[in-house]
Amino acid sequence: MTPDPALDSEGSTGFDLTAQLAVILRYLSHFRLMLICFAIGILAGLVYYVCGRPMYYSRAMVRITVLALPLNSDSGKVDGSAPSPLSGMGYVGGRALHHALTSDLMQKRVAIRLGVASASESPEGIRGFAIPRVDIGFMDADHMEVGVTSPYPEVVREYASVLIDEYEKSEKENRDTFRKTALRSYLAEMDEYQAKLDEHLRQRGHFEESKSLAELIIKNNSLAQIPKDIVLTKYRIHRMEETRDYVNTHGGEMDAVAKLAMLNTVRNEKPVEVGSVIREGVTGTIQNAPPRGNQHSVDVVVEPSMVEPLEPWQELEKQERQLREELRRKGAVFQPGHAVMRKLEADLAVVMDKLQAELDVAVQRFDVELASAREKLKSLESKLPEYHDVTAKYEKELQDYGLMEQGQLDWKKAHADMALNIAKLEFGADRDRVHMDFESMVNLRDVNPISPNKSKLVMIAFGLSLALAMGIPAVLIFTDTTVSHLQQLENKTGLRGIGVVPLTKPEVLEDIFRSPSLDGKVPSFVLETYRIIRNHICVHPGRNNRSQVVMVTSARPSEGKTLLACNLAWAFHTMGEKTLLVDCDMRRGRVADITQVPNAPGICGLLTGSASEKDVILSTGFAGLDVIPRGPVVAGATELLCQKKFENLVAGWRLRYDRIVLDTPPVLGLGETSTIQRVTDGVVVVVRAHKTPAKDVGEATELLRKSGAHLFGLVLNAVDMSKMANYYNYYYYSAEYYEAMEAARPEK
Repeated sequence: MTPDPALDSEGSTGFDLTAQLAVILRYLSHFRLMLICFAIGILAGLVYYVCGRPMYYSRAMVRITVLALPLNSDSGKVDGSAPSPLSGMGYVGGRALHHALTSDLMQKRVAIRLGVASASESPEGIRGFAIPRVDIGFMDADHMEVGVTSPYPEVVREYASVLIDEYEKSEKENRDTFRKTALRSYLAEMDEYQAKLDEHLRQRGHFEESKSLAELIIKNNSLAQIPKDIVLTKYRIHRMEETRDYVNTHGGEMDAVAKLAMLNTVRNEKPVEVGSVIREGVTGTIQNAPPRGNQHSVDVVVEPSMVEPLEPWQELEKQERQLREELRRKGAVFQPGHAVMRKLEADLAVVMDKLQAELDVAVQRFDVELASAREKLKSLESKLPEYHDVTAKYEKELQDYGLMEQGQLDWKKAHADMALNIAKLEFGADRDRVHMDFESMVNLRDVNPISPNKSKLVMIAFGLSLALAMGIPAVLIFTDTTVSHLQQLENKTGLRGIGVVPLTKPEVLEDIFRSPSLDGKVPSFVLETYRIIRNHICVHPGRNNRSQVVMVTSARPSEGKTLLACNLAWAFHTMGEKTLLVDCDMRRGRVADITQVPNAPGICGLLTGSASEKDVILSTGFAGLDVIPRGPVVAGATELLCQKKFENLVAGWRLRYDRIVLDTPPVLGLGETSTIQRVTDGVVVVVRAHKTPAKDVGEATELLRKSGAHLFGLVLNAVDMSKMANYYNYYYYSAEYYEAMEAARPEK
């Protein structure tokens, strides 16, 4: 059910039958509008059925066959296989076929062939009228479905067969046109490629004749090792100079053996190391190499025993170690100076002299080799310019020759590719040719149109009617922010409702005050509404537990507060209370008009001092019911209500009257109402049904609370009891009970 938008979200979440019935009744209050909306929906469906364009439909099954060409365009070999259409065409081929069949050009060809379009017709025009919709889909590897919707029965009957025929014609025209154009272009390019190849052969012969390429290659090979030799020679010189400097610097700390070891290490540029693999036949430089067992070459792994030193100083160094070891051992047996010891020492001295001699020879040889290396470096560096010149010429010639050869290869490949393309054109523009055959009509609606469909149209029209009938009232209910019933008012403000005034003609309500002789003996449901309000005020006293001075106001103008104030004063009078009605609305006060008393001098004259209290209190002609009208409007009179003088006047009236009713201006937008309430015992707020926004009521009551006013409650005015929703909520305010009493009254 649609909730009331003005109600607070608080409350029980259970099912409330009363609330649901209230919502239904609010919908029924728009019953006429719902009927009109329902009729509009039905009428719209009827108009569409009468004026709508009929649409026919067909769905046909088409068989697809892919015929392989005699020549495979990819390999140039004969291919007799016939793959399935989807596997042969692949995903891309299937999409291409679908695009070709549904293209604007194909649709236009078919429409012209069927006679439903002219050659000047645009594709948009054809889709908009003649052939609005075409659906093409692959069912499996060999079948395709063609669906078409059109206002012409002949189109849906013949579309599939005409589409197949036009597609094959279009493909044949495209192949023929492409073949002729491509063949002319290919032949022209073939002639150009052949001319390029002939020209290249002539350029190659001239290049070889004009360039001494062979001599340049030989010369380049002879000079190719110069940079490497320079680097190696520089490194050798550096190592020799470094060794020589070290020996000269630290010679005093080294013995002859150490110096000889350093010099020989530098001199031997490529020593044979342990673990090296050498070929048999080069073992002459290695001692202790195994003898040849056969004439075949074998690999030999160099062992430590095979690389014993062959230099004389190394042999002397070995003898020195042996003699020193012998001296150590003999020294443990013989005393120094013994003949054995002297002999060993003499032998050691001889060995040391020989080592020194070897060292002198090694130093001289080292210096000679160093000088030779320096001379070699100078010779190599002198050849560098020639090396660079020859190398540059050689690389330039090779580059030119390579480019020339590459150009020839490119032209040869282009010539071969073009020859293959020409061969493909002779056998077909593409590898696979698609052939389609019309098999059967799966669904044909060329007599009874699919649109407009009667049953669907009835359902749509009925649904549209229901949507309009329920939706528009729902929108009106949701957007209606005015107060519609008393429960809503109480939920919004937190105040109790003390009465409901039915919608009645103004002259009837005015006659209530003008005929104060009416009392409880005369049955009237309108009179009872004011008595109910009076009783609520009496039962629930206000400030200081009193309800003597009652202020009547509203949130906005024209909500019926003046009539309520007048008739409320009448209700208090009928109780036998001496009542005073005061018009405090200095702007639009109408108490004088309703009570039919003179408007002068009024409350304005009393507050300004131009009239006495005796002059302004007017009798209505009935004992115990007096009125103070507004009087002529005086500038600044509204401010007089906020002064102490007015408060003193009300205090004096309290001593003379049992009940005082003040008709005051609206709360919102005006300042005096919130001030006047200080002299009253409570306030009655009048709200006009279906007119006053709930937001205004909430703001007005909140403003009164903030100013310290006591609120007797709310009165919902002008409630239309003829509406079912209001009758359901306020049936006890209806006139039926009183009419029944009138009918039952006996004749006098």
